[in-house]
Amino acid sequence: MGSSPAEPFRHIARMEFEAALEALSRRFGRFHLVTLSLICMTYVFQALFYLSYVFTTLRSEHRCHIPECDQELSEMQPSWLPMAVPLADGLPDPCRRFVALPGLDSCSAEAFSNLTQDCTQWVYPNKELSIMTEWDLTPCATGGDWQLTMVGTMNNVGRVLGLPLSGYLSDRYGRKTILLASLAVSGVIGIVRSVSPNYIFYIVLEFVDPMFYDGMGSSALVMGMEVLPSTARGMWSVASHVVFALGQALLGAVAWALPYWRWLLRALYSSALLTLPVLWLFLPESMRWLVSKGRVRDAQNIIRKAAKMNRSESTCQINFDKVELSGVTKESDGSADAKPDISTELMALLRSRILAFRLFNCCFAW
Repeated sequence: MGSSPAEPFRHIARMEFEAALEALSRRFGRFHLVTLSLICMTYVFQALFYLSYVFTTLRSEHRCHIPECDQELSEMQPSWLPMAVPLADGLPDPCRRFVALPGLDSCSAEAFSNLTQDCTQWVYPNKELSIMTEWDLTPCATGGDWQLTMVGTMNNVGRVLGLPLSGYLSDRYGRKTILLASLAVSGVIGIVRSVSPNYIFYIVLEFVDPMFYDGMGSSALVMGMEVLPSTARGMWSVASHVVFALGQALLGAVAWALPYWRWLLRALYSSALLTLPVLWLFLPESMRWLVSKGRVRDAQNIIRKAAKMNRSESTCQINFDKVELSGVTKESDGSADAKPDISTELMALLRSRILAFRLFNCCFAW
């Protein structure tokens, strides 16, 4: 099959672009500092979102609620507790209580029999700490911790489904577009999750949320790689993981300051929504993606702006204008290359033993 008429112009545009990007990368300047700082913000939010379920499902100390004795502000170890609750392994049983005798409306040893029954309500040091304390998801009520551990399972299943989807969409619609869309949608989902009326509503959103936010990491990594020279890309990969770890540490600090799961989610996700205007205004689109889509003029404008910020005006001397754009920038005129099928690209990847081994090794390590 012969090449399309636009192919020579695409090749020239890419050569000019690579030359300009190489000149821009020779000096780390304000453009790189601003761009990488904004990208790091998305890494922080990804870390905050990812492990938030650790704190929204926190296990808590608990004991049986005894209506005959408990007041509005109940203590965890009141003096009457041994009279109302049997011992289990030397400690008050969190799942059983003594049966109250009928006709005795008092909190005394005479008000309880030696028979026991299952508890139906529980007392916690902080009723709003997590979904366990608010919805009584104790091991006594559920027969184990499976409802709490299911939250983490659904979160990771959502990540598995979301990563390939975000990769495909970012190639189609742009790295910046998908990154900001993922942040916006995830922010809204997080706010809605903070007002969940029940466990089912909560866990459904816990599954949907990572399908959006986890794609931010892959888009951010690629965008950072593209603005740096090849010699610095390994360091950027290391730095991105350090930033992610710092985001997890920040999550612990926020959770310590806000020991209320609903307000914790609101603080994390609303802060992400507040940063959207900043990212929209100052984070540039991937220049390599723009060129790959024939939008050479847009890539040219970003490089010139970057060169001005870095005070390396010589980069702007690259003559993009000599590239004939009539057959490159218009995707709707039918002159652009036919888009390769995803299955064709995947088969080409698997035919290479080295690339196939790297793919499976990365999947195994991840």
